[in-house]
Amino acid sequence: MSNGDFTLKQLGYFLAVARYGSVTAAANAVDLSQSAMSNAIAELERSLGVQLLVRQVARGMFLTAAGELLVAKASRLLEDAEEVSAQVRSSSMLLKGPLRIGCYTSLVSTVLSAVLPGYMRRFPDVEVELREGSEDELLSWLRTGECDLLITYRVDLPADVTFTPIVTLRSYVLVSAEHPITRSSERALRELADTPFIMLDLPPSAEFFHGILNLVGISKSPRIRTRSTDVVRALVAENLGFTILTQPRLGLKDDHLTGRLRAFHLEEEVPTVDVGLARLASHVPTRRATEFQRVLEAVLPEQLTASEELFI
Repeated sequence: MSNGDFTLKQLGYFLAVARYGSVTAAANAVDLSQSAMSNAIAELERSLGVQLLVRQVARGMFLTAAGELLVAKASRLLEDAEEVSAQVRSSSMLLKGPLRIGCYTSLVSTVLSAVLPGYMRRFPDVEVELREGSEDELLSWLRTGECDLLITYRVDLPADVTFTPIVTLRSYVLVSAEHPITRSSERALRELADTPFIMLDLPPSAEFFHGILNLVGISKSPRIRTRSTDVVRALVAENLGFTILTQPRLGLKDDHLTGRLRAFHLEEEVPTVDVGLARLASHVPTRRATEFQRVLEAVLPEQLTASEELFI
């Protein structure tokens, strides 16, 4: 019979078991006896009226479907409780506690390096944790509670994710300074139909860039796929192909390749893409996340735009 009468301490013990994979390891980690840990988990299961863990002698413990759901919910509940406690205790109401940020890989160098210093100086007691990855990886971390918010593109985001757009980017083409199109009066993407395509392959960018090519009537497989913007720029500089990018600072950064590369906007009408902040629609953001969004909105536009003088 479920009575719903459980404690935050029980939730904390349950999360420890989920993290360490066994009652013994969890009890050692939180400095509790094994029997007390087992009793706490059993009481939690009785209070909720569900089985949270499957216990197998030879293989340890596994989360049930209910247990997996509780992991994400409980971690956020405990954080909220800690934030309330910290705010009540602190007359200055300083922000404290963790902020777990996930960032799309290609945005890390241009965004986080500009946003984090200001945020961390303003809120020195916030414990910032960073993860970088593809969109699929970011969404997985968001749903498991390993990330509180994501800095990413709005490309095929699922319905359970809320997205706040901050900057809209136009796609552009990057070619070698030696490519004939740099001397042409017409710089349409279709003029590159016979030039190999070098793709920055970070899901879902592949689908997005293929969509642009198909839209202008170019149907081809990439000559090279890579997750490295440095490799993309190096190959393009050697006139081994062209690429399509969205972030000006990725293709047009000032380094030893700058003089060997040229960028131009597409003459064709192609989709733009938004960069912004994503979070689970079902979760109310903490003050830590809200303040981070304010800093991001102030800094991001400048970081992701470039002077028209850089384009031919």
